[in-house]
Amino acid sequence: MYDIRIKDENHDRLSAEQVRDWIQQRLIDGNTSMRPHGEEQWRSLSSFPEFEEDLQRPAPIPPIPPTPQEKSKRLAQKSLELGILSIFCGITALPAIIQSIRALILMRKYGGSKGTWGKAIFGLIFSSCIFAGVVFFVVAPFQAANAMAEEINCANNMVQLALAMRIYEDDHSDIFPRANQWCDAIQSTNNVIFHRPATPKKQRCGYAMNRNLDGLKITSDVPLDTVLLFESDAGWNASGGPEIASAHHYGPTLNVAFIDGSVDRIKIEDIGKLRWNPYTNSPAGMTK
Repeated sequence: MYDIRIKDENHDRLSAEQVRDWIQQRLIDGNTSMRPHGEEQWRSLSSFPEFEEDLQRPAPIPPIPPTPQEKSKRLAQKSLELGILSIFCGITALPAIIQSIRALILMRKYGGSKGTWGKAIFGLIFSSCIFAGVVFFVVAPFQAANAMAEEINCANNMVQLALAMRIYEDDHSDIFPRANQWCDAIQSTNNVIFHRPATPKKQRCGYAMNRNLDGLKITSDVPLDTVLLFESDAGWNASGGPEIASAHHYGPTLNVAFIDGSVDRIKIEDIGKLRWNPYTNSPAGMTK
């Protein structure tokens, strides 16, 4: 076990593997002060022969992230494949819809080839038809499957809301609407998508916006896995964080939409582990 001092801050009882990991992450180097745990004298890390090879090993080269065009091409291809697969396995229709919408969002912002546009649009239309058939002929007749239909309907609503938010952002200099006006900003004649299934009709909106995105300008450094919208009973134009999230009446889960347009079902106990603040790694840190 070792003690390490970084900028006058001591880190006690680190194993050799932890020290090697920190070296690889370039959190420490040969000049870092260190000592075996229990000893008083501090020495430079380079004086420990057991870490000599680790200090000389070059840092791993991080993978180059795909360009938006490459990512949209992959998403469009995936939506096409899942759409075709949905002929034999209907449950892949919804993932195909989500993938195609994500591809369309990226291409609307960054452009794309005609082939990629064609695959994304075909995947969306084809999968939507298969999805509608699955809901009508398979899900509806069974009470146990009604919960699944509501889940799918809710996810579909959130996909459309997320797309409307990104269209608004794209039309307003890459700036999201104010958090206390987001419903007003994107509402249209199709306000049914604001209603969460299995909630009272009088509740106009069953979703809330991540307050950290209030009027935020979307740049290339904003992580696409940041929470955008989530299920909530807080009402019209509601915004906030995990504290106002609401689980389904038929299970301890809820749907969450992210900046990239994807929608995922999350356990209510894991809601705080998501990325809420786009500029920090702390999961549920709220900036406003």
